[in-house]
Amino acid sequence: MPFHHLYVLMKFAHNYSRAPLKELGISSTEHLICTFITGHPNSSQDQISEFLQFDKTTTAKALASLEKKGFIRREINPDNRRKNVINVTESGSEMLAPVLHVYDDWLKQLSHALTEDEWKAFDGYAGKILHAAKELDQEVSQ
Repeated sequence: MPFHHLYVLMKFAHNYSRAPLKELGISSTEHLICTFITGHPNSSQDQISEFLQFDKTTTAKALASLEKKGFIRREINPDNRRKNVINVTESGSEMLAPVLHVYDDWLKQLSHALTEDEWKAFDGYAGKILHAAKELDQEVSQ
């Protein structure tokens, strides 16, 4: 698959999410962070950056914005007082509910393009490619 296909797919996904995220007043980066924190309560900034492959500055700026907007809260980690744990606030959860799964919804809209078996195979192939990409990233980052 040419890289162009992956790039354009991501652009279409971004376009699909643009209006609902704009209405909520958050960026796609902020949305991805909220989605991660929702599934991983008590996350650290480092965990968020590592999982989403964001640099620490991007993560820090997005977290500051989300905190100011009331979507998240940072609290001192009781196990390591030099670090914070980050959680989505109750009001943040309520505001995010309609858009939390926007990218999954986008994929559901595309479900007619493949059979169920083809989607399973695609998921398996994507997982293998992701694993290989992580290994390559570790090699070139050394």
